[in-house]
Formats: sequence, C-alpha cells, structure tokens
Amino acid sequence: MLEFGSYHAILAAAAAGVGASLIPLSVLDIYAQKDALSWAKVPPRVALLRTLLVMPASAHTPALTRLAEMLRKDAAARTSAAERGS
Repeated sequence: MLEFGSYHAILAAAAAGVGASLIPLSVLDIYAQKDALSWAKVPPRVALLRTLLVMPASAHTPALTRLAEMLRKDAAARTSAAERGS
C-alpha cells in the first residue's frame, strides 16, 4: 500500500503501472491523461461502503476531534434526509 497526497498523484501512479485505486468519477473526468488508464464502475452496493476516519491513537487533537464531530453530524443529517425521502 502506498500513500499519495493528491488524486493527481494517485492517477499518475496508476497510469505508470504502480497500482490501482478507487477514486471519484469526477476526479477521473478532469484528469488530462485519462486515456492512459482503464476503469470500471464499482457496483452501487460496493460504492456505498462505510468509511472510517483512522488516525494514530496519539493524534487526538482538538482539530481531529472537531472533524470527527462534523463528519458524524453530516452523516446523521444525510441519514435523516434519506429516511424522509428528500
């Protein structure tokens, strides 16, 4: 597993044969060298997987705590809207 700092770096690595990645379609749409790549859509049941915010155990800073709170609040709002059918 490799870590990259941007979607552009991820796509460049994939184009160079370094590996594969899951990315948003919107990122691929604006990638200038997308002809160097092949891609496949991920089935909706897979694309909507639970995602986690993972960090070192020692990294509980106020900023990360606030980010986690904001993510939880957003997820709750989306769940509520989906249940209402909006």
